Amino acid sequence: HRPVLAAVATGLIWAAWHYALNLEAYLYPGQHFLRILSFPVGAILASIILGWLRERTGSVGAPALYHAANNASNGSATMSSLLGAMTGRGWDWPVVAWVLALIPMGALCTWIVLSGRREMEGLHEETHS
Repeated sequence: HRPVLAAVATGLIWAAWHYALNLEAYLYPGQHFLRILSFPVGAILASIILGWLRERTGSVGAPALYHAANNASNGSATMSSLLGAMTGRGWDWPVVAWVLALIPMGALCTWIVLSGRREMEGLHEETHS
């Protein structure tokens, strides 16, 4: 349970670190309230994924690539949001995409946590038999 608790704590700290940008509406200006509410969830889920990648690969390379890809996709979504806000065109689709992306991230994190528990239970049974 400690790795999951560590990932949750890291995600909350990570979210707090980014709140200045979110409160300024720099990221996703059209729907920044939704972004503010969903960002901690995404940060916690990303922390679980990053920790799992680090543990599985034994390297910081895979988590670094995941983080870089995340930042790159956020950068293009931010530009799209800024253009939408400047032109006054309707709903901020990058925020909708961000919130929808939380669904598969949550599913992946559920699998990571549950499979990790099964592995730990198997190790526990092996050491006590």
